[in-house]
Amino acid sequence: ATSTNHEGDVLDLITSLKRTPSPGIQYITGPNNITPAIRLTDSQRVVVLPDAVSAKAQRFLRENIDITFLATLKQEIGDSGSILSLSTGINRILEIESSGRRNEVRFYYTHDQKIQIETFPYKLADNHWHKLALSLSATDLTLFVDCEQIYRRVILTLDTNFKADKISLFLGQRNREYAHFRGALQDVKIVTKSHGYLIQCPHQDTSCPTCAQHQHLQKMYEKMQSDIQDLNKKLLQAEERLLKVEQSPCHYCIYNDTMKKEGERWSPNKCTVCICKNTSVVCKHRDCSVVDCRNPVYRDCCKPASDNCCIMDNNEYYNPGEKFQKSNCFYCACDNASIVCNQTSCPELNCSKDSRIYIDGECCPICNGTNFCALDHNCHVNATCVNLTTRYICQCKSGFHGNGTHCKDIDECVSVGGKHGHHCNGNTVCVNTIGSYRCQCANKMGDYGEDDSSGSCEGSSLSSKLSKSVILLSLCLKLWLML
Repeated sequence: ATSTNHEGDVLDLITSLKRTPSPGIQYITGPNNITPAIRLTDSQRVVVLPDAVSAKAQRFLRENIDITFLATLKQEIGDSGSILSLSTGINRILEIESSGRRNEVRFYYTHDQKIQIETFPYKLADNHWHKLALSLSATDLTLFVDCEQIYRRVILTLDTNFKADKISLFLGQRNREYAHFRGALQDVKIVTKSHGYLIQCPHQDTSCPTCAQHQHLQKMYEKMQSDIQDLNKKLLQAEERLLKVEQSPCHYCIYNDTMKKEGERWSPNKCTVCICKNTSVVCKHRDCSVVDCRNPVYRDCCKPASDNCCIMDNNEYYNPGEKFQKSNCFYCACDNASIVCNQTSCPELNCSKDSRIYIDGECCPICNGTNFCALDHNCHVNATCVNLTTRYICQCKSGFHGNGTHCKDIDECVSVGGKHGHHCNGNTVCVNTIGSYRCQCANKMGDYGEDDSSGSCEGSSLSSKLSKSVILLSLCLKLWLML
């Protein structure tokens, strides 16, 4: 894991000593009155941090590519000594050293298990307080002195998986015997975050990303590029599958991870009906037909129609617009949930009350012996009005059929015999007439001649010839007498 964009961890080495009494160490007041400072004088001293602190420092190096070493120091003139060092035995693994003899700041590190060195010409051993920051971001190494950037280098990759069994973290010396620092140290820290030198110099410029941040952004960009390529590939595969589905004669839909056949209908709930149509699921609200007021059973999803229904005192329902007879003389209708009734007006009778007849189900009485056919009737022209005691009826005349108010001529020539068929024999032809029919005989020319009521047509040809002969003889006799 990298610590490029988080608060990071800070390991304070002097505070980690916990003011343990040791020869050659004197606690003093440094430029920062809040944190402790130490003076290192005796070359026989051994200032080594606890194993837990050393292990934490190694973990910082192993898990972070942005790391900064900070120190506020005052070194004696001409002194050469180590500020901090990770060592195993007499071999150093990582070290920051200040040489007053050559006026150099040196950074030792391991790459491929070999010691590498970066040298920065600068005089720190002048017996004055200085702020030193060595910031490492991936392979970018920057040296700050008194909040000013002095050098910037690109180095090899540090070894962070150390294979030595016992690694110790020393303060103010390389190991137990060499490179003892003479002077004072304060705020010696290892920081694991981008621009870690801001702890020492909070007003330092941080407008540009560190090398580690740049590498992190580059990896994120490469990962996004790879993700986009994968998404494009999956999208193309999905489009190909969709195209195959659309071209397939067996269309289907997917609804809640369930396959539905083309044209299949289903109800996901009581109020919704869905159908698979052209590989798409189409859902709509269930159709609510008008509910009959006489049978008011409503569905869960449909609004009851009782708002426009009419109800009588006996809890009998009527549909909107329905007409009914409340009593013999009252006719009612259901109008927008209201019942509107009208009373029948009876005509005035010219007979005594004793002569009046009351008919069941009728409002108005009638006079006994009334000729209903004479008053008014709606019988057909080819029907006969028949007067009864309380009413009249219409009967179609012979040769017609119907209900009396409408009568239609019967074509007797269509059928033979019976009540509505003709009775002509084989020598005649049936000719239909309004309300009846006639039988016609055929002459020699194939035409139909005179009628024959008997239907036999026997001797009709001889009688015709005799009649014509008598007529001719009469005409000839008249002409002869005139001469």
